[in-house]
Amino acid sequence: MTAPATTEQAPARSRTDSVLVVDDDEAMRDTVVEILDGAGIAAEGVGSAADAQERQRTARPAVALVDQRLPDASGLELGTALKRGDDDMTVVLVTGYASLENAIAAVGELDGFLTKPVPPPELLRVVSAGLERARLRRENRMLVAELESSVAARTTELSGLVRLAEALAAATELQDVADACARVALEVTGADAAGVYLLEDGALAPRLRARAGTAPLPQELGPTDAESRIVTLTVGGLQIGSLLLRGAVGAQPMFLSTYAVATAVALQNAQRLSVERDAVERLSELSRMKSTLLATVSHELRTPLTTVVGFADLLGQQFDTASQEEQREMIDLIIDQGHQLRVLIEDLVDASRVEFGTLHVECIDVDARDVIDRVARGAADGSHPLEVRVSNEMRPVRADARRFQQVMTNLVANAMTHSPPDSPVVVEARPDDAGVTFAVIDRGKGIDPAFLPQIFEPFAQQERGGRGTGLGLGLYIVRGLVEAMGGRIEARSKLGEGTELCTWLPYAG
Repeated sequence: MTAPATTEQAPARSRTDSVLVVDDDEAMRDTVVEILDGAGIAAEGVGSAADAQERQRTARPAVALVDQRLPDASGLELGTALKRGDDDMTVVLVTGYASLENAIAAVGELDGFLTKPVPPPELLRVVSAGLERARLRRENRMLVAELESSVAARTTELSGLVRLAEALAAATELQDVADACARVALEVTGADAAGVYLLEDGALAPRLRARAGTAPLPQELGPTDAESRIVTLTVGGLQIGSLLLRGAVGAQPMFLSTYAVATAVALQNAQRLSVERDAVERLSELSRMKSTLLATVSHELRTPLTTVVGFADLLGQQFDTASQEEQREMIDLIIDQGHQLRVLIEDLVDASRVEFGTLHVECIDVDARDVIDRVARGAADGSHPLEVRVSNEMRPVRADARRFQQVMTNLVANAMTHSPPDSPVVVEARPDDAGVTFAVIDRGKGIDPAFLPQIFEPFAQQERGGRGTGLGLGLYIVRGLVEAMGGRIEARSKLGEGTELCTWLPYAG
């Protein structure tokens, strides 16, 4: 191989397609570079091992043709060093002194062996094969790295599904399940925040039920920005909510779909369990109420029935011998107890109407002062003064006059029942812009704060030092009547100071 005229060194190229020629014979290396350039293969030459290692660091060639005899190292030593610096590089030893020892060493440590002079076709064949070998090594290394990354990612995702299963195994309440789903989603995907949104209570858009992470999340799910990803939570074709991931998400769509299915099933099971638990509690409460009703009704009806039957029998036995005054007294007792029976039965009927939503009212313009005056006349029992603080100039309210009187009568009677003897009961009106609040105030012992929320429930009775009797339906019926007339009622009480039962009704017109 005859050396042509010296040519200028080619500029450094990328490792993917360049060749480094290392030879202290300038003419020889320039010839090799020219042959390679002529074949379209980028190449450059250097004359020492030190220069070769420097070019490896800066240009990162794919193939090195290394002369065996260099001024600062042997070709085998340089080739071994170049391989240590880049495992993907193809290094071919070139020598004019072929020997079995060199050939064995080159094959053992490097990628090939050429003997000078090298015919150009052989040179091009070996270099082309070396470039291809380097390319395949790089691609293989990249594929291995991608595979390792993919395996690591899939392992993380599978681990996430395991953690989700473990978290869900310990959770039965809907909120606990939602919290676990959001927390594990944040851990597995690497997002800045994760939120579980559910379609609940007839909402048109899913609402935030659980969140994890530091990034802000909307309370109601709507259009999102480019930094967010929404995964629909669907079971059996029915959407129950969505999983919102905010920020960079390091998870594959297939994993997110699998995670969404597991999350949706867990959330639906928790919802069903909650409904079933509520149903069981409701059935238990209904059973308790039924038992209470039977016990209370049987007790409350027995007394007046016993009186009616007893005095009717006595009147029949002594009709011819009893004086007119004695007969009148027995008849009055029978009438009084019959009236008590009628009240109890009417309460039961009204309570059933409230329970089933069939309570009927006819609202008209009502003079509240006139209704309260009638209540005051009927409540004059002499033991509890009734103070009425209602202006005659007050605007009419919208109400059913008969039912409004029933409400106020019941509230006044309740206040007197739980007031100390001779303690006044006050009825006062407090107008506002939309209606009037009618407050019935007693100075009894008050209601225990723990019991106060139950005061308008059926059969709710608390001993407050008064003469508490009856079915425990009075305030339950009152609430049903007030709400049917478009009003509202609330109780305020302080132990040792008394109770206010406040009924608000709207103005007429």
